[in-house]
Amino acid sequence: MKSQLAMVIDSSKCIDCKACMVSCKVANEVPEGQWRNWIKQDMPDLMASRPGRAHFQPGGCMHCDNPTCVAACPTGATFKSDKDGTVVIDQDLCIGCGNCIPACPYAARYRHPEKKKAEKCDFCTERRARGQVPACVDTCPTKARVFGDINAHELAGQGSDADFHADADCGGRPGREGCGGDVGARCSGHARTAAPGIGRLRAQ
Repeated sequence: MKSQLAMVIDSSKCIDCKACMVSCKVANEVPEGQWRNWIKQDMPDLMASRPGRAHFQPGGCMHCDNPTCVAACPTGATFKSDKDGTVVIDQDLCIGCGNCIPACPYAARYRHPEKKKAEKCDFCTERRARGQVPACVDTCPTKARVFGDINAHELAGQGSDADFHADADCGGRPGREGCGGDVGARCSGHARTAAPGIGRLRAQ
């Protein structure tokens, strides 16, 4: 079975500390004003009689099964890796046209202001080459992130006993067909781990 790297996020553990965002920015030298990952906030109405609780949803490139960014790229610079299933940008082939940026339903791409080429989360390729997990996984203080090969059931971040199974589409923006992302989140119930209630993230 082919390797498929993926990340699962239990957003119920996210405390909005933004350590994942900062560590990613440092590890990957992300330019000022740009981010490879983010945390969206759903704040309760404090004026309501029962305001509820705040909810924080980390996100980033979904490394989709059917990437719309790949279809939008005119040169083949963006492609799905046969080695590990990640969505990759070949910087030598990228012409900086920007077609892939609006094509992404998660707004996970940006054009580097100096290189004039597209960039996004690559699950920290250089760190993985050294045998390390992505910076966001390594930094998260609540271990809300799990990373590894979902086909080999080898996940790092919440312990090696996490049992992950992905079996459905992640969905996309309204009016778009699902793209099948490989970043899980406690949201829609399509991906499962040993932690209860974790599902794949849907774009809003």
